[in-house]
Amino acid sequence: MTKAYLRRNKIIVALANRLKNHLLIALTTKHPYDVALHILLSIVVALISLPLTCILEFLGVTLSPWIKLALLPIILTPVVMLLYYTKIGKFIRAIKSERELPFIVHYLYMAAAAGIAPSRALYRVKDLISFKWFKREIGQVIKIRILYALNPLDAIIYHFRYHPSQLVSKVITSVIGSERGGSDICSILKEKTEMLFKLLEEKINTIPSKYSLISSLEVLAFIVVPISILGVGSVFALLDMNVLVIYGILLPIMFAIVISLSIDTLIPKELYTTPDYKLIIVSALLSTVVFIITMLLKLTPLHIGVSLSLTLPFIPSAIFYNIRVLREYSVIPELPRIARDITEEIKKGKSPLQALKTILMMHHYPSSIAKVLRELAVCLSLGISIKHFIREKKPPRIISYFLELLNEAEGMGADPKVFETLTNIYSRIGDIYSSLTSKSRVFRIGGYISTVVMAISVTLTLNTIISLISKVYANPLTIQLPLFSPFSHVNLILIEELTKTSILLNSFLLGLLGGKGSSGSLVYGVLDAIICTLLSICVISFTPTLINLVI
Repeated sequence: MTKAYLRRNKIIVALANRLKNHLLIALTTKHPYDVALHILLSIVVALISLPLTCILEFLGVTLSPWIKLALLPIILTPVVMLLYYTKIGKFIRAIKSERELPFIVHYLYMAAAAGIAPSRALYRVKDLISFKWFKREIGQVIKIRILYALNPLDAIIYHFRYHPSQLVSKVITSVIGSERGGSDICSILKEKTEMLFKLLEEKINTIPSKYSLISSLEVLAFIVVPISILGVGSVFALLDMNVLVIYGILLPIMFAIVISLSIDTLIPKELYTTPDYKLIIVSALLSTVVFIITMLLKLTPLHIGVSLSLTLPFIPSAIFYNIRVLREYSVIPELPRIARDITEEIKKGKSPLQALKTILMMHHYPSSIAKVLRELAVCLSLGISIKHFIREKKPPRIISYFLELLNEAEGMGADPKVFETLTNIYSRIGDIYSSLTSKSRVFRIGGYISTVVMAISVTLTLNTIISLISKVYANPLTIQLPLFSPFSHVNLILIEELTKTSILLNSFLLGLLGGKGSSGSLVYGVLDAIICTLLSICVISFTPTLINLVI
């Protein structure tokens, strides 16, 4: 081996040693050596790209703004990778574990009421399909137990003691410690279950204040920035295709990604479903085809082609996802009633699954809920497990948690008193969901308002600038003004089309964000995105007429 190879290998090993604890805490499955190698390669590429760009600029070689923009992700990649593997990975683990924690603790409470030790029940989580993140946690516990030859209790405590979430670490270690100390574990688990759901309720109550911060960020990104670019660019004659595309289209897209990630940290994902993205991908591809066809045939102006590509191809997706979200989320408010009816049947001596079949025949539910229960009853009659039903139907997580707990209670022979607690919990969840729905609806309406304000303000600014520049060119005495000299008639048309295009695209993004904030996923905002785009089209079409009437 050469000295250079040995030196490089030492650097990779040293970086891997620094990263291994971070990767372990984040539950990253990649080997530290591979992660260190990828980070080192990205650093080398960034170190080559940045000096090379500076040298070319120094030699007088003018690089296109698009080349500089393409170099930006290359330069930032090492920083992003280091942040992900050292900070973001831990944050993701903490957030996802905390979302499942209340239901895991209630599962342990059910097991304790049935005479099963919490530690033993916790190891059985690996066989569940709804609690995906805790399955990974328990898988890691099993590896630690085998590696260090620990007993079951010590392995759990060792693993969760170093958990990035203090709440998860404190709850799990205290439960296992209480089991080891011989305390009244049922009472402890009941108290912790109620405490965790109360924390969930308090978290949801703080969402409106956080949504106001996101709304302010939307106003800054989609209203203030475009108007500022138009104003400053017109005064200093900086408006060209590169500036408008970067600041009017690419920058808002980056802001939209940041806002979307921020919404993910706010909304309680356990109350929402994970949608299927196949239809939205097909719609996006079809939208691209429509845009290319309209541009190649030159049948319409640019902004009209964009409006057609952002509306027509997405209509099937909007209908499909809207029907699905209405059908699925109509079940959640009825969960308290279903849990109460099942509890009453269990008190009569029936098993949980027998109680589920009985309430379907004895009680009347809304058609959407009755359909879901009927499908579940048919699956059970055919010998198909609830786990298979959850895997195939993919209901909202809160419903899959309920069905999974019901199925486990069947196998445990849990005490009927446990279901009283389950009923009370789901009654609170129903109230929480109703509160969240009403509060998140305001965020969706705010997206519509922001769209209209953005479209009107940017369109007015655009028309004012075009009128001003046109008057400058019409007057032979001012044609040599230095501030406006780079403009031409072609530039004005290009500026107008790109600005209108950015209005439509940003309206579509605002609709997607409003749908995500209210329904938990971007795909459920497709209908809102189409509505926002249509609102912008109306504003763009009628604003000049209104200006002429006023003037």
